[in-house]
Amino acid sequence: DLTGHEIHDYADTVIEAANAAGIDPRALFAILAHESAGRQRWGVAGLDNINVILDRGSIGMGQMQRAAFVETAVNHPEVLGRTVTREEAEAAWADLIYDDALAIRATAYHLRDLMDKLPPDMSPADRYRMAAVGYNMGAEKMLEQVRAGELGYEEARNYSKTFDERFEEADRFFCQDDHFACS
Repeated sequence: DLTGHEIHDYADTVIEAANAAGIDPRALFAILAHESAGRQRWGVAGLDNINVILDRGSIGMGQMQRAAFVETAVNHPEVLGRTVTREEAEAAWADLIYDDALAIRATAYHLRDLMDKLPPDMSPADRYRMAAVGYNMGAEKMLEQVRAGELGYEEARNYSKTFDERFEEADRFFCQDDHFACS
């Protein structure tokens, strides 16, 4: 259940970031809910600090890897609130640990970038599902599966299923509780 992820604390931030990036807040929240599962508090974890020290893995509420964050921050000044160099974005990656709003914005724009790589004739539901797979596995593997016409990796099938479940939960929260006008 999404309420276990402190959704009430982040609903407005998720909606704001999704609207700014031009994506559905339910899709953004589905990814954030999945990526932060099991954490005591979104974006704050000892493992994140270890990953920064070791310069590996992913961190923050969206569990974003350094390369994905850097690319997103450089391409979208909205993420950090200004235009940044690659070096500045590299240095800002560690901020994802404790800045949940930053993690939400970065996740939103990264999801938008992944969607932009997909064929425009895909249905909106398939575009979000495949972008979620890309968020988990990377753009290359996402596009490989699109070309193949199937989710060829078990990890992709599992992530897709979880994304669909989280999207339904987010739909109930955002739409039925009047946080967001859904159509």
